[in-house]
Amino acid sequence: MALAERTEKIFPAGIAPNDCRLSHTRPVWRLENGRAILIAYEIYRGPKNQYGKIPGVLGRSEFDMEIVVTIGMSDNYFCV
Repeated sequence: MALAERTEKIFPAGIAPNDCRLSHTRPVWRLENGRAILIAYEIYRGPKNQYGKIPGVLGRSEFDMEIVVTIGMSDNYFCV
C-alpha cells in the first residue's frame, strides 16, 4: 500500500458513508494518461454486510482472468 499513488474510498451503493465501516484495502493497477499507477481502494461495508465494489474490477481477485478474456473474445469471433 505504501507504493500507491493515491487512496480512494469505495462505499456500497445506496448506503450512507456514516453507516459504513472499513472492511479492507485492495491495491489495483490502473492505466491513466498512458502510464500504470497503483491505487489503494478502501472498501467499506454497510450495516447488512453490503460492500462497495470497485468499478471495472472482478470480485476478490483476478484469478483466471485469461478465461474471462478468452470467452469474451470467442463471443465476438462468432458474432462476425
